[in-house]
Amino acid sequence: MKAFKLFVLLLFTAQLARAQWFDDDMGTASTGTGPSTWQNTATACNPTGITNNGVSATGSSGGPYWRPGASGTAYCFQASAVNTSSCTFTYSISVTGTATITSVSFAAQAATLGAHTLSTFTINSTSYLSNASTTSVGTSFGTVTVTPSSTISLSATTLTIVMTFTGASSTATNWVNYLDDFKIYGTTSAACTTPTAYSVTGGGSYCSGGSGVAVGLGGSESGVSYQLKNGGSNTGSAVSGTGSSISFGNQTAVGTYTVFATRTVGSCTNTMTSSASVSVTNPATLGLPTSKTSTSQSVGSGINYLNNNCSNLIAAVDGTSPYTISGTTNATVWIEGTQPTDYVRRHYEITPASSASTATGKVTLYFTDADFSAFNTQSPTPALLLPLSTDNAGTIAARKANLLIEKRGGTSSNGSGLPFTYSGSKTTINPADPDIIYNSSQSRWEVSFDVTGFSGFFAKTASNALPITLLNFTAATSNGINHLAWTATNEKPGEYYE
Repeated sequence: MKAFKLFVLLLFTAQLARAQWFDDDMGTASTGTGPSTWQNTATACNPTGITNNGVSATGSSGGPYWRPGASGTAYCFQASAVNTSSCTFTYSISVTGTATITSVSFAAQAATLGAHTLSTFTINSTSYLSNASTTSVGTSFGTVTVTPSSTISLSATTLTIVMTFTGASSTATNWVNYLDDFKIYGTTSAACTTPTAYSVTGGGSYCSGGSGVAVGLGGSESGVSYQLKNGGSNTGSAVSGTGSSISFGNQTAVGTYTVFATRTVGSCTNTMTSSASVSVTNPATLGLPTSKTSTSQSVGSGINYLNNNCSNLIAAVDGTSPYTISGTTNATVWIEGTQPTDYVRRHYEITPASSASTATGKVTLYFTDADFSAFNTQSPTPALLLPLSTDNAGTIAARKANLLIEKRGGTSSNGSGLPFTYSGSKTTINPADPDIIYNSSQSRWEVSFDVTGFSGFFAKTASNALPITLLNFTAATSNGINHLAWTATNEKPGEYYE
């Protein structure tokens, strides 16, 4: 019998360092059928994106066959009925990801009947026999190294390595090639599944000086990183997927935001669907509320436009020195459904959280033509009327002088904002006529005035308006005693009249 021991070492190398990703001990082959497993013992040999499809030896009737060999080897056996001096080994590996090949080497030892020759060596049908350091396999242990002239790159394909060994005699019988410890070195990566596309969420407009608006993603995958982009440029750090929706936090920069996803293993990418736009709104251009509206926001130096999440403008406060108002400030506006007798239906409460009774500032309250018209047209008609934008210049100037602001100290005891719910002192403020303006671009009246101490604010025309409608009043003297009598309607709650 002619024996040939062959120990094959196939090397895959990375760019800077060799890393083993495949090992075939070939020791569990079954007689006559080929090996049932061929990667089974080595550590650190779990290739990524690689499927082991099998090893075969080819020949004519009667052989060659795979048979178990000694010490965990396997061999190619040629039956005596067939005269041949060669045996071909085919290794098939399905690469579902990517891999590279930079060199191949194996150690071989021939039997005592004479030297053998490596006559074929191909990788995916391309011959690299000319790149072998030697093709002679002698009776002493030797090494053959095959180094392709350039790196072989594989992606989603089948790697097929074919080696043919030719013996010394064409009439040799019972001819055997032993194989063992087939190794591959290099790097592999798994086939990459494109990240699932989810919709970008959030965006919108926020008021200048605000904290921006939230931008997020409607879903995410674990093992995928998500990079927020504004106009194609990265914004902040990538956020790792969680398997559910994710947030990139509040964004203040104006622009159109998209999200770019990268799978951690495989590095395949995908751009998420839709986008989120962020814009900045000047709060001075917001419309006025049509029903009770409140806000709480920080006040600092400059004009602070108090608004409810940039939806409606409530009031404005100037905190520029020498004014002292600062910090969190609460503001509420009410619009009464029925026109009150003694004040404009739109009324306010502005209260800083700190030093409310002593803080100073310049307040601007906003009113519509409809607010002033409702006051003017109530029954009975007030003696002093408020200006309307449709009045002529002379009438507007005259009626500006009628406008007063009543300030009531404290806060509304029941949240209604009505005058009698304030327990603090009452002060009447007469705004300077130049500080009463009609903003035609915003269709509103703007009334500004200085205050010391913050509280409820009511626009009116009479400096001592009573919370009643007086129908008649009579006076008479009887027996030296003065008698006063009156009839009133539309009385508002109060303790007494003076």
